[in-house]
Amino acid sequence: MKKALLIVVLLAVLAAPTLIMASQDSVFTEYSGGGVSTGGPTLTDDNSVHVPLDPNELYIVVVAREPLKSKLEVAIPPVARRYGLDPGVVATGMDSLPAVQFKGRLLVVYVLSEDEKSGLLSRTCKLNVVAYYSSVGDVQSFLAAYAAIKTSDPEAFAEELDARAMAYLGTNRLSGDVGIAWWRGMKAERGRLVGGDPCEGAVEAIAEGVGELLQTSGVL
Repeated sequence: MKKALLIVVLLAVLAAPTLIMASQDSVFTEYSGGGVSTGGPTLTDDNSVHVPLDPNELYIVVVAREPLKSKLEVAIPPVARRYGLDPGVVATGMDSLPAVQFKGRLLVVYVLSEDEKSGLLSRTCKLNVVAYYSSVGDVQSFLAAYAAIKTSDPEAFAEELDARAMAYLGTNRLSGDVGIAWWRGMKAERGRLVGGDPCEGAVEAIAEGVGELLQTSGVL
């Protein structure tokens, strides 16, 4: 009897970690960073240009593979509405993005790399992501950085983008804010007992990160 009870206890102890792994639903990021910069002419410069055309409109561009792209396009607009913005998803391809230049505020979420793995007990989704906010609606700087640097390192891309966006403000005498957030190694893991797409957890984390970026950028 004691031997049977001992076996049951041992099996329970051994099964506990398996149940934990199969039941987990977590999001972890190895490194993250970002910041907000203000550039352009001084407030006393009467020659400065004031854009965008509609400061209440937020144009949202998601650069990612499907189905992650569609999931982000659904998750981000409600977050933008919290800050009194009228969000609209830009469904056109990269070649057509210059058409939204200066029309409204701009938010770009760029997933540089996506890696999904399926294990016996869980599924994982690992992403490298950059979020870019421009109060003047400058999409040209993003397109220039996208064409100039091919990397899966979000920090490197963020530095290139920030430098180009700030230079663009100065060169074109625009007063505005540039906000950038990046996440390297964002790993969402979902156990088999939970089910569903593990990337859903990453989508929620990115959407909340976008909200923090908008708040840090002074959007109220």
